[in-house]
Amino acid sequence: MHTLADAKNYCGARMLKAIAKEEAAKYLVLLDAVRCPRRNNGKNLSDQLKKSDQHLAKGIYAKVADWKPADFKEVRQGFDHLCEDYYLDGPNDVGWIFENRIIRQRLRIVLCGLR
Repeated sequence: MHTLADAKNYCGARMLKAIAKEEAAKYLVLLDAVRCPRRNNGKNLSDQLKKSDQHLAKGIYAKVADWKPADFKEVRQGFDHLCEDYYLDGPNDVGWIFENRIIRQRLRIVLCGLR
């Protein structure tokens, strides 16, 4: 990735970074699937594996892959912030209502890829 950026191939570097984040997210989804309790006839496992196809879940896992939290409380606070359906933004931080940043970003990437 750094080699591409050094060669001024910024688009390739961004694409490689996006793919690496996506793969890290899938790995973390699978890692949590392995740690799922095996009760409820595999429903927990099934629910966890479905996250590999959800924009918000994969986006959260991709963000978490870059974190270096000090404790679980820090993970929980960051997680709660990432899961908010909407957030306020604008010149005074309350001017406009936007939907979840992760979903917006991932949908933008998907839509750009379809052009």
